[in-house]
Amino acid sequence: MNEIGKPGELIRRLATDRELRFLGDIPLYAEQLVREKPAHWEYLLTAELLDFYIKPVMRSARDLQLGLITKPKIPVIIQDVPNWLSRKIAELAQVPSVMVALIEELKVAWGAPGEAGDPATIKHVCQLFGKAAEHMVAIADEVRFTALPDYFDGLAAGLVEGALFPLRRLPEMAVFIRSIFAQQDVSGEHYFSLVFELPEGWSERLDVEMQEAFQKLTTEF
Repeated sequence: MNEIGKPGELIRRLATDRELRFLGDIPLYAEQLVREKPAHWEYLLTAELLDFYIKPVMRSARDLQLGLITKPKIPVIIQDVPNWLSRKIAELAQVPSVMVALIEELKVAWGAPGEAGDPATIKHVCQLFGKAAEHMVAIADEVRFTALPDYFDGLAAGLVEGALFPLRRLPEMAVFIRSIFAQQDVSGEHYFSLVFELPEGWSERLDVEMQEAFQKLTTEF
């Protein structure tokens, strides 16, 4: 019977090796989860990959926030400033809906009850979470290193804060998933609400800064 079982085991091992080659560079524990597929591996893999793709972005956000990055500022023609700022605000506004859509994609990647999840799709969605976070840091970076008239400094600082502050919640996703499976009993329903919080009074302050800056801008034409 042992001899009969060997070919099947070999095929499974080869299939897993091919699956891991397709997944590419992932953490060692993530590789172990894909290879062994223990109970709830889909969720534990998600936590590992979220950390893998989000932690470097959080480090970049921290570096930017603490002023640890220096590079030349790119000037914007004063007539283009209103459109440029409107584009940055619109780009920021798109991110929350993208994050919500990605959470729904994760649910699909985990598989229906009783069905195995798809490691490739889980990795892809976690990568997209990382890219969405990178996009927010890129917006903050562009605003920080764009040369605007001095009276736009307050508005620019508000936009940087609006891009970086909500990222603080992203690492909580992996922590929440691990906390569930650290329990003896994981049965029941578990909810995580990803809310893109902004500092208290941020919208009001940004409106005031915007009105004052644009009033001063109109005097220059």
